[in-house]
Amino acid sequence: MSRLIMTLYGLLVLAVVSVLCVAPVSAASSKVVAIDAGGHLSLALKDDGTVMAWGTMMGFLPNRGKPFFQSSTPVVVNITDVSAVSAGNFFVLFLKNDGTVWGWGDNEFGELGDGTNEETSLEPVQVAGLHDIIAISTSGTHCLALRRDGTVWAWGWNVAGQLGIGTTSEGEYTPVQVPGLSDIKIISAGYQCSMAIDKDGRLWAWGSNGRGKLGDGTTITRLYPIQVPIDDVIDVAASEGAHTLALKKDGTVWAWGWNQENELGFVSGSSVNSVKECHTPVMVKGVDSVVSVSTTDSNSIALRSDGTVWIWGNGQQGRLGNGALYGADSATPQQVPGLENVVAIAGGSAHIMAMTGDGSVYAWGDNQGGQIGNGEFLSYTGAVTRPTLVIRGDGTTTTTLPSTPATSSLPESSQSPQNTSASSRINYLGVAGILGIILVIGLIIYIIVKNKK
Repeated sequence: MSRLIMTLYGLLVLAVVSVLCVAPVSAASSKVVAIDAGGHLSLALKDDGTVMAWGTMMGFLPNRGKPFFQSSTPVVVNITDVSAVSAGNFFVLFLKNDGTVWGWGDNEFGELGDGTNEETSLEPVQVAGLHDIIAISTSGTHCLALRRDGTVWAWGWNVAGQLGIGTTSEGEYTPVQVPGLSDIKIISAGYQCSMAIDKDGRLWAWGSNGRGKLGDGTTITRLYPIQVPIDDVIDVAASEGAHTLALKKDGTVWAWGWNQENELGFVSGSSVNSVKECHTPVMVKGVDSVVSVSTTDSNSIALRSDGTVWIWGNGQQGRLGNGALYGADSATPQQVPGLENVVAIAGGSAHIMAMTGDGSVYAWGDNQGGQIGNGEFLSYTGAVTRPTLVIRGDGTTTTTLPSTPATSSLPESSQSPQNTSASSRINYLGVAGILGIILVIGLIIYIIVKNKK
């Protein structure tokens, strides 16, 4: 009988181990806490300091015009301990918890800030000379960083004075301090221009002023920061097109710059001299109680305090999220259907992302580069027209890698099968654990019956 007891004890231990083998994988899942989009790229930052990326980034030097990163599903980037992310067109910035900044991707204009412009970096490299940084922002080709002391630092392409240092150049390859700014709280880099909000809610702008996107009432390029005639600003989004959004503390949204696709929130005129562009801020009607703003190259996006997302401007490529692939441009804000409890928004060139309170990530719009993350690469005629769940609230992805592997020059560790889908691994282990338990119970019953005989 003692042999029976020992056998049963051993089998019970085996059953417990089978269960425990499943638990750690599920418990290790981490939720998304921040998102960003740029060009044909999407990013998600998790609460464990890891980053997932999907979409396409093209290389210039030495492989001009060829993608060095391309994935239609989220994959883990080879970096840890990250607290913030910002996506440019062909490169990414990461802010680490220690206040240092790291860059990954194209470096044609010195966007990586490592003192060179020699070639695309396939792994993150540290930006030189920066410390105590608390915020980062990228455009297609230049970068901004905000230090804890309220100063702003810039590097990358400077052809239109977007670095704010009083000169123009092909690029600054290491960060330089932007003069004339202090007590800055928020920064935003746009196409050949830059924006900053100080502690008093004043908005500062510099760089290219095409279509009046600096909002100072002119179209004159500004090589140093100038104050925009708007106050009580708490958020700003400089687009990769030619328009700008600002959010005031009363929850109203203001817009200026180009209105080619009605992105300013009113019907565009029939002539360039009409209302195709505004050189000073105008209030957007039809949306209030806004807490955050973002843009694509020709859309404006607003997140309301009730967790709903509103969008206006370009209606092509499914950008409005209402199911229309080639919809009409919208001159008034429209609610994006199917989204609630949203806490963060981000816009790329022609796609949009949203994150809900539980960490779920949705995307819609252009998917030519796989930036939606649904396992597909679609042509212009096959965009995703409604918000699509990409990452669940528990941090697992909704897709596995497509049958045709994604093209990527990432380090091998970043494209191994372990990054394809955490949920599939959990499911496989769960099934194995359950089968193990059933087998053990069956063996116990068999031994008990046999000993009774």
